[in-house]
Amino acid sequence: MATNVSALGAPKSSQKGEPPKRTKNTPVIQTNSRPSGEKGKGIQFMIPPSIIDDFGREAGENFGFTKGSKSQMFLKLFEFYKENKALFKDTMIS
Repeated sequence: MATNVSALGAPKSSQKGEPPKRTKNTPVIQTNSRPSGEKGKGIQFMIPPSIIDDFGREAGENFGFTKGSKSQMFLKLFEFYKENKALFKDTMIS
C-alpha cells in the first residue's frame, strides 16, 4: 500500500520558540581571589578526621562552601598568627 505524500500537506511549524538569550558571566580568571604571582604548592600533614571536618565547616561558613575555602581559611589563620606571634610565644611547645 503506497502513501500519498502530496495529501500530507506542508509540515507544521515548530512551537518551541526561540532559544533563551545568553547571559554574560564574569570570567573566572577576573574573580580569582588567590594571591597573584605565586603558584600554589600542596601541604600535607596528618590530623584527626574530626578536626578536618570542623575546619572545613568553619572555612565554609567564613568563605563560602566553594573550592578553595579551606586554603583561604589556612592563609587567614597564618596571617593572624604572624601578626600576633608574641601572644603565642608562651603557648608554643618546644
